[in-house]
Amino acid sequence: MNKIIAILIFLGSIFVAVSQETKTYLDVKITSVEKMRKRLKNTAVVLYKNEQKVDSVNLTNGRYKLNLDTGNVYKVEFKKPLYVTKFIVLNTKEAPKKYNKNTKLKIDIGLFHQKDDLNVDFLKKEPIGYARYDFVTDKMMWDEAYLQMMKGKIVRATLNYAKSKNY
Repeated sequence: MNKIIAILIFLGSIFVAVSQETKTYLDVKITSVEKMRKRLKNTAVVLYKNEQKVDSVNLTNGRYKLNLDTGNVYKVEFKKPLYVTKFIVLNTKEAPKKYNKNTKLKIDIGLFHQKDDLNVDFLKKEPIGYARYDFVTDKMMWDEAYLQMMKGKIVRATLNYAKSKNY
C-alpha cells in the first residue's frame, strides 16, 4: 500500500514539473486582407528555434498554436503562394528559467496578395511583430510600438502603390 502511495506521489510530482515547463502560448489567426479578414486556409507555417528550422506545417483552418519554452528565440514564418510572406519573432531568452506565469500571446496575421509595384521588401528582413519578456509586467508581451510602426510601413507602401496606379 505504501509503495502505491509513493508511486502516485512521484507521478504527481512529475506531472506538476512537466506542466510548469511551458507557460507561454502563441495563438495566431491567419487571415486574408483582401477577403475582409476571413481565415486564410492552406497556409504554410515554418518554425525556427534559435535560427534552426524545427518544424513546417500546412494549415487547413488558418489557425496556428505553439507552446514556447524559455531561453529561446523563435521565428514563425507564414507563407502562401501569391501572397506576401510575413514572420514574427518571439524572444524568451530573458524570461526567468522558472517562469510560471500563464501568458497567451494572440495575434492576427493578415496576408495580402503580391503585386508587382507594391514595395514591401522590408517584410523579408523585418518581422511584422516582436514579443519578448517584460520585467515590469513579469510576462511575455508584444512590442505594441513596433507593431504600430510596421502597420504604418505597410500603409505607406500601399498608399505609394495606389498613387503610382492613379487610384
